[in-house]
Amino acid sequence: MNQTLEPQTAKQASKTLTISWLLLIFLALIWGSSFILVKKGLLAFSPMQVASIRTTAGFLALLGLAIPHLRQIPRDKWVYLWLSGMLGVFLPAFLFAYAQTSLSSSLAGVFNALTPLFTLVAGVLFFQQKSSKYKLLGVILGLLGSVGLSFLSSKQGMGQFNASVLLIVLATMMYGVNVNLVKKHLQGLKPLQVSAMSLVAIAPFALLGFWFTDVIGTLGQDSAAWVSLGYLVMLGVFSTAIATVFFNYLLQIATPVFASSVTYLIPIVAIMWGVLDGEQLLAAHFICFLGILGGIGLVNFSK
Repeated sequence: MNQTLEPQTAKQASKTLTISWLLLIFLALIWGSSFILVKKGLLAFSPMQVASIRTTAGFLALLGLAIPHLRQIPRDKWVYLWLSGMLGVFLPAFLFAYAQTSLSSSLAGVFNALTPLFTLVAGVLFFQQKSSKYKLLGVILGLLGSVGLSFLSSKQGMGQFNASVLLIVLATMMYGVNVNLVKKHLQGLKPLQVSAMSLVAIAPFALLGFWFTDVIGTLGQDSAAWVSLGYLVMLGVFSTAIATVFFNYLLQIATPVFASSVTYLIPIVAIMWGVLDGEQLLAAHFICFLGILGGIGLVNFSK
């Protein structure tokens, strides 16, 4: 009996590992491509319009799947789902879009790598998690790398601080709080439920933003805006909706450390898209980037 079960267990473990790696690569490609899609969306739309279109598209993509689960969600979970939607989707979508009006898509992708650092900070400050001196060192190293990048990414020239970086820092802080919030208060829900219901909870804000920023009017005035709309719909469907579901599933079948490894890959994809789109990066950019990655490594892998 044992001889029969052991190969099955090993086979199942191998299958799970394969699925985990495929999901990790898929997520890196999707989320790493989101910054270039935001850039293309900003060619015709304002940051608020970009955030509204992105969130609305994500909401509509999961609406059909969300409806059967509406009655299954306990009432006391809705406030956390709303917070998750605001902190994990809507507000960061606006902050990233506004930041990318003066920051390249590739560097926006690099700064997004600060998320694990602020996940640790939020966990220690607000969720009673323990830290260590190595993790603290990782946070400091990552922040130093981001400060260095902020002085290399200003349109006014090197040596000038780019204040748009602060918007992305705020967005990654929100991501960090959201990760801890989901882990503590929404652990009992399925990945699809968390992703879909958080979008349902913030849908009124997205739809109001869509209406009051006159997205329809922009489409009527500028025929090229339809191309930008296509990019933003792709962003909302794949990055905001589908990828979030798969990431929550990855958290269930793999370790948090493995799932967080996607943070290392996202900037690489973002940089590749940026270079293909004509953005220039210097050696100094990569030195600061390595500082951020080193900080993430200390946070993720130190005990």
